[in-house]
Amino acid sequence: MHCEQVHIDLAPGALGGLNASDEAAVADHLRECVPCRTEYAGFVAVVRRLATVMPHEIEPDGRPVSDPVPDPAGAIEAVRRERTGR
Repeated sequence: MHCEQVHIDLAPGALGGLNASDEAAVADHLRECVPCRTEYAGFVAVVRRLATVMPHEIEPDGRPVSDPVPDPAGAIEAVRRERTGR
Protein backbone atom coordinates (compact mmCIF):
# COMPACT_ATOMS: atom_id res chain seq x y z
CA MET A 1 0.00 0.00 0.00
CA HIS A 2 1.04 3.57 -0.61
CA CYS A 3 0.84 6.34 1.99
CA GLU A 4 -2.18 7.88 0.23
CA GLN A 5 -4.10 4.63 0.47
CA VAL A 6 -3.08 4.02 4.07
CA HIS A 7 -3.94 7.56 5.11
CA ILE A 8 -7.63 6.89 4.39
CA ASP A 9 -7.59 3.87 6.72
CA LEU A 10 -5.59 5.28 9.65
CA ALA A 11 -8.49 6.72 11.65
CA PRO A 12 -10.83 3.76 11.10
CA GLY A 13 -7.89 1.48 11.94
CA ALA A 14 -7.28 3.29 15.21
CA LEU A 15 -10.94 2.64 16.05
CA GLY A 16 -10.76 -1.03 15.11
CA GLY A 17 -13.07 -0.44 12.16
CA LEU A 18 -11.13 -2.18 9.37
CA ASN A 19 -11.75 -5.63 7.98
CA ALA A 20 -8.97 -8.17 8.53
CA SER A 21 -7.46 -7.70 5.08
CA ASP A 22 -7.27 -3.90 5.31
CA GLU A 23 -6.00 -4.09 8.88
CA ALA A 24 -3.16 -6.42 7.81
CA ALA A 25 -2.24 -4.18 4.87
CA VAL A 26 -2.14 -1.09 7.09
CA ALA A 27 -0.08 -2.92 9.72
CA ASP A 28 2.43 -4.01 7.07
CA HIS A 29 2.75 -0.45 5.82
CA LEU A 30 3.11 1.00 9.32
CA ARG A 31 6.04 -1.33 10.06
CA GLU A 32 7.96 0.30 7.20
CA CYS A 33 6.71 3.92 7.18
CA VAL A 34 7.65 6.21 10.07
CA PRO A 35 5.50 9.20 8.97
CA CYS A 36 2.35 7.05 8.69
CA ARG A 37 3.18 5.28 11.95
CA THR A 38 3.50 8.67 13.67
CA GLU A 39 0.18 9.84 12.24
CA TYR A 40 -1.48 6.58 13.32
CA ALA A 41 -0.16 7.06 16.85
CA GLY A 42 -1.85 10.47 16.87
CA PHE A 43 -5.17 8.93 15.88
CA VAL A 44 -4.80 6.29 18.60
CA ALA A 45 -4.17 9.05 21.16
CA VAL A 46 -7.32 10.90 20.01
CA VAL A 47 -9.41 7.72 20.19
CA ARG A 48 -8.18 7.08 23.74
CA ARG A 49 -9.07 10.64 24.70
CA LEU A 50 -12.51 10.43 23.07
CA ALA A 51 -13.21 7.33 25.13
CA THR A 52 -12.92 9.45 28.29
CA VAL A 53 -15.31 12.28 27.36
CA MET A 54 -19.03 12.50 26.75
CA PRO A 55 -20.05 14.86 23.96
CA HIS A 56 -22.97 17.25 24.33
CA GLU A 57 -25.53 16.04 21.84
CA ILE A 58 -28.68 17.86 20.83
CA GLU A 59 -31.86 16.48 19.30
CA PRO A 60 -33.00 18.09 16.01
CA ASP A 61 -35.58 20.12 17.95
CA GLY A 62 -32.88 21.54 20.24
CA ARG A 63 -33.52 19.37 23.31
CA PRO A 64 -30.51 17.65 24.90
CA VAL A 65 -30.23 13.94 24.26
CA SER A 66 -31.25 12.23 27.50
CA ASP A 67 -28.56 9.54 27.33
CA PRO A 68 -25.95 10.49 24.70
CA VAL A 69 -23.69 7.74 23.46
CA PRO A 70 -20.46 8.76 21.73
CA ASP A 71 -19.94 7.13 18.36
CA PRO A 72 -16.49 8.16 17.13
CA ALA A 73 -16.27 5.09 14.88
CA GLY A 74 -19.50 6.04 13.14
CA ALA A 75 -18.35 9.62 12.70
CA ILE A 76 -15.02 8.58 11.21
CA GLU A 77 -16.68 6.05 8.91
CA ALA A 78 -19.06 8.75 7.65
CA VAL A 79 -16.13 11.04 6.87
CA ARG A 80 -14.29 8.16 5.20
CA ARG A 81 -17.29 7.35 2.98
CA GLU A 82 -17.63 11.02 2.07
CA ARG A 83 -13.95 11.37 1.19
CA THR A 84 -13.58 8.13 -0.74
CA GLY A 85 -17.05 7.73 -2.22
CA ARG A 86 -17.20 4.15 -0.86
